[in-house]
Amino acid sequence: MRFDRESGVYEALRKELRKFTPLPKPDSAGDAVAALGGGGGGAPTIVVAASDASELSKSKADLICTGSDDQDVIGGAIDQLPLSATVGGMVVLTEGTFNLDDTIALTRANVYIQGRGHDVTTLNFSTVNAVEFTGSAPNFTISDLTFAGNASANFALFQTDTGNIADFAAVRCNFLQCGSGAILLAGTTNEGTSRGIVYHNEFKECGGTNGQVEIGGTTSNGGVVVAMNFFYNGTERPIFGGASVEGTASLNSFVGNTGTTPNVSGLTEVHNHASSSVSETYEADDQHGDQGSFSDPGTATGVGTFRLYFKKAATITNVSAALDTAPTGSTYIVDVHKNGTTIFPTQANRPTIAISGFQDNATLETTAVAAGEFLTVDIDQVGSTITGASLTVTVNWTNP
Repeated sequence: MRFDRESGVYEALRKELRKFTPLPKPDSAGDAVAALGGGGGGAPTIVVAASDASELSKSKADLICTGSDDQDVIGGAIDQLPLSATVGGMVVLTEGTFNLDDTIALTRANVYIQGRGHDVTTLNFSTVNAVEFTGSAPNFTISDLTFAGNASANFALFQTDTGNIADFAAVRCNFLQCGSGAILLAGTTNEGTSRGIVYHNEFKECGGTNGQVEIGGTTSNGGVVVAMNFFYNGTERPIFGGASVEGTASLNSFVGNTGTTPNVSGLTEVHNHASSSVSETYEADDQHGDQGSFSDPGTATGVGTFRLYFKKAATITNVSAALDTAPTGSTYIVDVHKNGTTIFPTQANRPTIAISGFQDNATLETTAVAAGEFLTVDIDQVGSTITGASLTVTVNWTNP
């Protein structure tokens, strides 16, 4: 059985994203740099080829790496970009593997590093942090590549000083085995970590001190958004926001992570999904959550194991069951349990789908759910001739 949820979360996320000026995914690198530079169109693009890139890519590149100390070539490309409050530039990394024997140091604003895709461009590191922000480096974007940390005790993106790292974005990247953590930002100067976005990335087998993604600075002028990411098999909780951080963690998926509970700390949690992650499974949101649906093939009786946790107290307002294939021979009965005990002491009030029927609404009895409690769904009876199939049990609630 699996658990899905529905709500108006997209509008909440859309409101957060309106705070950003998005960089379009370019048809060409030059088009993207023109957008990054504020419409001036004069910002440069510098293409850096990996040592194992194709000969065609190397022939079109401005710089070519050797496969050793590749951070020097990438850093040199960054140094060639103009230093301006409004105009920056793009460093494009071709397909292939870039081996980092030292860190790539970011000390300036308006830099966009873009790979050719997370499945073809890799930053390989094991003895150093891949990218470090030393001082102020606002308006930094990195996208479309993989950070391969090789399970070493290092970070992919790292900042511990007080510099300005506002308008930071990490988009469409893979963070693989980053032992110390994938992202750690701690900026407090000027706008600190305001308006940061971590969007549409994958985090696999990463570690962390407080979280795989840790935002520890200040967000004095707009919060951070961590959205639509997949965190799995990590050794620390996925997301951590410090005491001075405001922001939202939305529509993320957490699977098989260990470490400190809960999956999200310090940010407003909106419609994330958890499966056996830091001892949590399918927890309800602290905002915008008013409906949950359990679904199952529904062809056999069984005790439910998937849990819907509530982070806030709630009152159940409706429980309904529906099938795509109607039962015959006998009725189809499901039960909802709170912390292992039925919420229908009068068992005749359980959702019961009639022979040849498709849906039923339960007569409610136990409706109060406290913070920290959970619901599960059992299938108590199926049709004796045709069992019935494709079950959905929907629970609606309100929060005080």
